[in-house]
Amino acid sequence: MSRRLLYLAFLLFLNSSVWAAPIIKTSLNSGWFFQQTDHPDSTKWEPVNVPHTWNAKDAFDDQRGYYRGTGWYRRNLYVDAGWKGQKLFLDFEGVNKIATVFINGQKVGEHKGGYTAFSFDISPYVHYGSDNDLRVEVSNAPDPQIPPLEADFTFYGGIYRDVWLKVENPIHFAFAKYATPAVYVNTPQVSAESAQVKVRGTVRNESGKTNRLLVRSEIFSPEGKLVAVLNKVFTVRRNSDRDFEMVSKPLDKPQLWSPDAPNLYTVKTTVQLYHSNSILDRVESPLGFRWFKADPNLGFFLNGKPLKLHGLNRHQDYPGLGNALPDDLHKKDFELIKKMGANFVRLAHYPQAPEVYRECDRLGLLVWSEIPVVNEITESKEFTENCLNMQREQIHQTYNHPSVVMYGYMNEVFIRLAYTKQLSDSVRNRKIKNTLKLARELDSLTRSEAPGRLTVMALHQNPIYNKTGIADIPQVIGWNLYMGWYGGKYSDLGSFLDRQHAEHPNRCIMLSEYGPGSDVRLHTDHPEVWDYSEEYQFLSHASYRSQVDERPYVMGMAAWIFADFGSEGRADAIPHINQKGLMTYNRTPKDVYHYYQVMNDKLPRVAITGTNYTNGPMSRMKTESRSMRFGCSPIQDR
Repeated sequence: MSRRLLYLAFLLFLNSSVWAAPIIKTSLNSGWFFQQTDHPDSTKWEPVNVPHTWNAKDAFDDQRGYYRGTGWYRRNLYVDAGWKGQKLFLDFEGVNKIATVFINGQKVGEHKGGYTAFSFDISPYVHYGSDNDLRVEVSNAPDPQIPPLEADFTFYGGIYRDVWLKVENPIHFAFAKYATPAVYVNTPQVSAESAQVKVRGTVRNESGKTNRLLVRSEIFSPEGKLVAVLNKVFTVRRNSDRDFEMVSKPLDKPQLWSPDAPNLYTVKTTVQLYHSNSILDRVESPLGFRWFKADPNLGFFLNGKPLKLHGLNRHQDYPGLGNALPDDLHKKDFELIKKMGANFVRLAHYPQAPEVYRECDRLGLLVWSEIPVVNEITESKEFTENCLNMQREQIHQTYNHPSVVMYGYMNEVFIRLAYTKQLSDSVRNRKIKNTLKLARELDSLTRSEAPGRLTVMALHQNPIYNKTGIADIPQVIGWNLYMGWYGGKYSDLGSFLDRQHAEHPNRCIMLSEYGPGSDVRLHTDHPEVWDYSEEYQFLSHASYRSQVDERPYVMGMAAWIFADFGSEGRADAIPHINQKGLMTYNRTPKDVYHYYQVMNDKLPRVAITGTNYTNGPMSRMKTESRSMRFGCSPIQDR
């Protein structure tokens, strides 16, 4: 064997998941070269690894704006001669926001949208037994046809999530359409006494001949014990797809999944030739036995019991990296969220990395996942189709995760319209009509594709959502409310919620954003609005928590936001950073993080505030005077 093939075999041994040859999945994160330009020069490539963004530095410098344009990536891709006759796929977990892929100078495909995965079949384009030239043209330039159009966060460009090469048998679970194996698991019947499991999907036969196949699903308990086996035998004609569906017998007394006990089963689904032991393809899916509902008067229920949702929102960027985070940093974030005692997270304002959903399953965090239709829409057929496609991709790519309980599709979509005074009535009415139309299409699609989940949108504090009727479309309404920061007093929250509940008694509502900005360097004994002190942030959050907990009809609350994040146009106490986080940008806890640890704990504890107030001779006295016991909240208004 040549040295090159030995090296390739070694890389595959280290980096791939091989179930039964030739099923191979290997990382393509290393060995890339990059140019930030519309027209790459053959001599100016710089070496990079992915995840990578070209805005990790310029979105935080003293120059206004950051690069929103085109970048090119390239790498050599060696394709083993032994893979000829197999199916080769390139899988991209996230590229922002338009990606065009080329193999050996030929265009393979294009994907629009920066926050969902995509996959291309490269089998017809590669040369076997030799190097291939892989290039990806990426653009994060403003595009009126692709959401988000604009928002209060930085639109980092680049291949900022993992890239994989998959080698599949010609007979495999359909994959490329939504960049996820077409195997879907749910529980048509579930209770504390018994549960059924349904496994459905699609097998693709590209072998050139008709085959009789066996699809088998094995269900394993959280302890790894085999508890059920499902089999399906059928024939798939050559060069065609075949759907399948299997339902288990009732399983007695399933271990339920919840934030307190995130019991995860595993479903291992394989396809093979009938009367053959050779596995052609395999998929492992998480399974959590749980059921939930939203009630307009009593709030949220999980597994038949009321559960107040206490959590936060999360953006995906990090100092020095922008949004190009490795999986271990995603994992660290969600461990910190769980350590805070949260049981809920809203992924703002876009689908996040696959590792995020795996962690939420593992840790027991209920998830609101959404697509980035933020602030406004473009009234065009292309924009609508891109939104619908994003929602389809999001649902199919996260469908099997028991943590996901809500799918969202709009955030403050009328905020620009509400504050634009120069529009004529006819233009305003047309924009409202088209936004309502898109909302109905997205809601209908979501209910059809994910009937077991709740549909949701987030609104800002303005009568336009009630007047237009858009707030009546989803199953759940999230209010983004900042009383005591963007006007009013933080004690106004409860009266606003009571008024909404009285006027719209059949709506399920929750608090989807709230909270003032703060800076760990700024402290005062007399906190007031817009002083960016930790003390004002603490008092505001404590007041909001008390007001929500007093109202059983409010499903819960999600603080804005887990950690400070990049927003290039911001001019907070630290430029280019939105500082409303419960932690700093580098994940140093603020006082309010410790407050939530105490409030979410089931045992009496004491939170010591002022932990970041370390300068000056009075620091010790100030720190000790800000102690709070579990269950006590300073709710007086200032």
